[in-house]
Amino acid sequence: MIFHIKKEILSRTVFVSFTVVFMTLLVSSSYALQLDFQRQYQLLEVERQFAREEFAEARESFQRLAESAGSEAESAALLARAAVALGNQEEQFESAMQEAKHLEHEPGKIYAIISLKALQSDWPGIVERFGDVNVDVDEWEEVRLPARPRGSEEELRTLFFLKRGRAFEQTGDYERAEQDLAAAADLMASEHARAEPSLLSLLNRLAELRTNQLDDAEGAFEANKRIAASSTSRGSWLFFRGVIRAGAYLREQERFGEAIEMIQSMNPAQLNPRSSWFGNGMLALGRTYWAAGKLDEAEKTYAEMLEKPNLNPLFIPRAARCRAEVLAEAGKTNEALEAYRALLEMEDIGDEMREQATSAIKELETDN
Repeated sequence: MIFHIKKEILSRTVFVSFTVVFMTLLVSSSYALQLDFQRQYQLLEVERQFAREEFAEARESFQRLAESAGSEAESAALLARAAVALGNQEEQFESAMQEAKHLEHEPGKIYAIISLKALQSDWPGIVERFGDVNVDVDEWEEVRLPARPRGSEEELRTLFFLKRGRAFEQTGDYERAEQDLAAAADLMASEHARAEPSLLSLLNRLAELRTNQLDDAEGAFEANKRIAASSTSRGSWLFFRGVIRAGAYLREQERFGEAIEMIQSMNPAQLNPRSSWFGNGMLALGRTYWAAGKLDEAEKTYAEMLEKPNLNPLFIPRAARCRAEVLAEAGKTNEALEAYRALLEMEDIGDEMREQATSAIKELETDN
């Protein structure tokens, strides 16, 4: 009997002790989360100050937050941002540069100096001083503002690559510009969705650099394909343009099935007919069906566009001409003639399109 009583008392004691420990941990965790939330809010507020060009206030806030930083890397990022905020103030650039040069933490110092030089568009100076700096080392990996996701623009290494990449681009060193921008994109491509809008913008820039300066169609396609894989920005113009460009590359490579699947991923038929992306998406889809020899699907795509009463007027003549051309190629002469005549009745179709339609009608009537 005594044994059972002692056993019950012991069980209750253990339960109470466990409960106390659990509640203590819960309260501690809750307090820690509260502190983290407060600090994150403070950081967001100071970045808003910076965005509003309240640079003096932002500088003071960065310095104050640096005093309570939890690590040397965090303090370095905040002090570097403080120096950049100073450099944005009128007649304070030289003072900011001196402050940046005296920062003890090397990554923070480099970030601050390169940011200040970028303010002055001193691209040759950036290349001369930092062109061979290696930031793929451990001391750079954790240098970012706290409570921000890895790969976001607040990670100093990402910002370094962005700014040096722009300097390479401005000075005509496109290969090294591409390397830096690609490195920045890889850093941004994290599991955190918050960095995705910036990532899409960077990938678009990377695709244009590869297309216009490096003649690298495959590399541009890879960047556009990454844009098309977006999970959180599927309604943005960057997403739509990336999808259409990726689809165009696949069509040129005669990978028609993949091209059709790519363009359909943006669901062009479900977009607002007044939007340019409905028009561009449907035209791209019709063009791909056409190139693949699927003339019926192409004609139906263009016809679907023209059936929309609120279709953007800019796309009406283009869709009508494409439909007429597809019908003619499919051997549906009477329907093609009707489509071309309807096109000629439209206003503001332009002299070139009018001449093409008139010529096509004569040719079809001769053959008929």
